[in-house]
Amino acid sequence: MNKKGFTVIEALVSVAILAVVFLLSSPLVKGLGMVSGRVQMQKKVDHEFAVVTKFLKSRVRSAKDNRDLSGYNDKLGYVGVFKKFKEKDVDDEEYDSKPYYEAKDFFKELETDEKKSGPILFLEIPVDSTSESLNSKFVFFMFEKDKIKYRESKEFTEADESDDTFTFDGDGWETLMNNVEDCSFQYREGIVTFLIDMDVGDYEGKIKDRVRDTVVSRIDINSL
Repeated sequence: MNKKGFTVIEALVSVAILAVVFLLSSPLVKGLGMVSGRVQMQKKVDHEFAVVTKFLKSRVRSAKDNRDLSGYNDKLGYVGVFKKFKEKDVDDEEYDSKPYYEAKDFFKELETDEKKSGPILFLEIPVDSTSESLNSKFVFFMFEKDKIKYRESKEFTEADESDDTFTFDGDGWETLMNNVEDCSFQYREGIVTFLIDMDVGDYEGKIKDRVRDTVVSRIDINSL
């Protein structure tokens, strides 16, 4: 009479085979999971880079030389890179919460270095400028601690050039990117070069976590 089902020995052999297959396939399954994690992290990092660099480039391309800003800072043009604020701590709660800043005092706190590089990028961007009126905004990108921050002034008009009471707006800094390991700007002959290096934790060295790019600022509109 034929017996149905597995014998004890056959069952043990089947379990042993399954165990061996599982052990052999575990590294492959784990590897696939790690690859999937790297792919997802790379997509996230690439998306953040794309958004921030697109915005940064659009602002740099909008920067033009509207006026002589030497009265505010002898090294301040329509594009400038600075290494730090001399005295004021821009992350200081009391300073950051003040409703207004005196523009001349604010700009005098900026410090440059010989290489014209640093974590602070300044831009002057025209706003509704015409042949009769030259209005603009003062714009800053700044790397501080682990963040890239952004802020801009209220509109600066021709009348403000001789007005010592012109104030920087009090909306504070807007964070554009978190988890930034390093960020620097450099400005030479109308070209802004920037480097952004993100902190990706355990994925360090396993994915592309930095971007280096250049963007050309616009020509002096006064020469047209």
